[in-house]
Amino acid sequence: MTYDCQIHTIDDSSVTLAIDHCAQMFAAADSEPVTGAIGLTCEQIRAMLAYDQLRFVSNRMSQIAIDANNKVAGVLLADDYAEHCTRDLYRPANKVVFSLLKDLNHIYQMRFRPSLKEGVTAHIAYLAVAPEHHRSGIGEALVRAALQCARNQAYQEALVESSSRGSQALFIGKLGFTECAQIAYRNYRFGGQKPFVNVSCTNEIVLSTLKL
Repeated sequence: MTYDCQIHTIDDSSVTLAIDHCAQMFAAADSEPVTGAIGLTCEQIRAMLAYDQLRFVSNRMSQIAIDANNKVAGVLLADDYAEHCTRDLYRPANKVVFSLLKDLNHIYQMRFRPSLKEGVTAHIAYLAVAPEHHRSGIGEALVRAALQCARNQAYQEALVESSSRGSQALFIGKLGFTECAQIAYRNYRFGGQKPFVNVSCTNEIVLSTLKL
């Protein structure tokens, strides 16, 4: 670990700050294929995150990293997987994103028949690190902090959908998550179109899990 940051659990006083910076990081990240491929703006991403704001706070697993200059260096937003699975496909600009996630989770659920009871599986929904802090270990530190919070609440498992090669390397390669389901970007269809056919930074979106 080379980062010089403090990691805090997100609460009511910090969730708006966390969502604002997470949206900015996703909008600026060339390595984030899902939002980039369909051209979501920072405001659209912020609205997408804000829709789930209460869940990101209530489960006490979301994390924020503050650097030595008192600036946000990274954000992890997490919720309960059972609640995640009840999400509606809302807001037209975002429907393709949640359709992709819904289909990926359907593959996983048909294959493994996981418990959909609350309090069983922690869901890592979003992870973003400021460009100037890439490769510093902040992403890993945020995940480890969230996993510890999940363990403290007796969650049995953690689950994440990794959309980029970097996040897949972190979760599967470094943290020991097991790949359970995947969808190839080039083959995915939505409304008769292939919205992710031009994604080049990775071949597929991957769902993986970790026993806690």
